[in-house]
Amino acid sequence: MANEISISSEFLLDFQALARELEKKHPIKVQLVKITGKRWSYIAGHTMVAHDCFARPLPLGKNLGLMVYFEGKLTMTDEEVAAHFKSLVEKK
Repeated sequence: MANEISISSEFLLDFQALARELEKKHPIKVQLVKITGKRWSYIAGHTMVAHDCFARPLPLGKNLGLMVYFEGKLTMTDEEVAAHFKSLVEKK
């Protein structure tokens, strides 16, 4: 497949560490997703997300993004969330 992306186990471990760090400081849950056109497919992160929370899609690049889940008001801007994962995206 032409749009296939390869994710190493090291990359996933780095994502999980960054996500945990962010989730400790802010009331959010983060998922790493693969973007293919309009489709956003789960790769890693929380699988148990409350049904009554808000979700915000956040593209990180051409094929990768985040789904940021939160209740009430989001305490970070999209730019702040993206900046937290910038080092991860630069590795890819």
